[in-house]
Amino acid sequence: MNRRAGPVRATLAIAALLLLPPTIAPAQGLVELRVVRYGTPVEGMVVSVLVEGEPWSVGATGGDGVVEAPIDLVGLSEGVEVVVFEIGCPGGENVLLVPPAESPERACELRGPDGRPCGCAPLGSFAWGGDATIDLGAMAVEGAGPGGRAETVPGPRPEPRAEPEPREPGPPAGVAPSARAPWTIAIGAGLSSWPNLDRGCRLRFRRSVSSCDVDAERPVIRASAEYRLDGLALPISLAGGFGYAPGLEVEHRLADAPGPRDPLRNTVEIDVLTFEGWGVGRYGARPDLDLFLALGYVWAYNRAEATTLFGDLVRSEERDDSGGRIGGRAGLDWWRGERWGVRFQLGGMAGEDEDIDTSWYGAISVLLPAGTR
Repeated sequence: MNRRAGPVRATLAIAALLLLPPTIAPAQGLVELRVVRYGTPVEGMVVSVLVEGEPWSVGATGGDGVVEAPIDLVGLSEGVEVVVFEIGCPGGENVLLVPPAESPERACELRGPDGRPCGCAPLGSFAWGGDATIDLGAMAVEGAGPGGRAETVPGPRPEPRAEPEPREPGPPAGVAPSARAPWTIAIGAGLSSWPNLDRGCRLRFRRSVSSCDVDAERPVIRASAEYRLDGLALPISLAGGFGYAPGLEVEHRLADAPGPRDPLRNTVEIDVLTFEGWGVGRYGARPDLDLFLALGYVWAYNRAEATTLFGDLVRSEERDDSGGRIGGRAGLDWWRGERWGVRFQLGGMAGEDEDIDTSWYGAISVLLPAGTR
């Protein structure tokens, strides 16, 4: 019995192969896609597959022009017909595979990273499951899928489609426009306070002062230019600018003068102009928000006009003064788009001048990025 078992089993196996219909073995392994241009391998070409209307990257071709994709790639299954498109965006070309479940028209509606539309051209189709060669020069597709079919679909070369008003490319992800442009221009206004201006009320006259008024809070105009330094471990900038605060005023009122040489009223009006140099440190809290702290040197110039009333006589005189001070400021830059932003800042300076030795200010400025690397 044992000697006859072998031949019987072999006969049954052969009969089963003859009687059962042929079947395709379960899909295993990878599909090799080769991208060439007139037979020459194209290196670095990105191949994507369209999934739910959006391109999903499969990979980029190597030096031999080959990229490998799993046979069960999302959206594809063995034997389905895949349409191949060449997509030409302003930034470069890529190859797009469109499964049957996706609309081929969607391939021609894609846009590049800068928002500009891409051109498209159908190259052909092949049955998924076997290797394929995509020739961008000859605009042809050759495939050896399970059905053994490949079709070349003629079409025009993809050309980037022009936009009536192309948009400027946005800043890189996570980077404010201020970090892209080397210069930032700030122009604004605010309110300044000069707390030591009341020293003028302590002037000595021949008799006591009946009243003294100080107008120490005045509008201030500010402008600056900031240059970002590259190649440093910390984000450091150098800045220069000026500030102008007009119309500071101290007024003394006195009792009736006993004699013609005794003053009735004395008024001092002061205009202050500052020229400033800063070292600025920054911290990017968000892609559109920078926090900054600045320390620097302030050279202040003030022009004063004193008017004294003696009964029916008026005497006026002018004087000016200047000196250096230490200054500081802090605030935030909030970028509201690619071309402009808003700065909120508080600052001040301290020195030794009796009229303007200390001041504080708050200001709002418009920011304008300028220049290119």
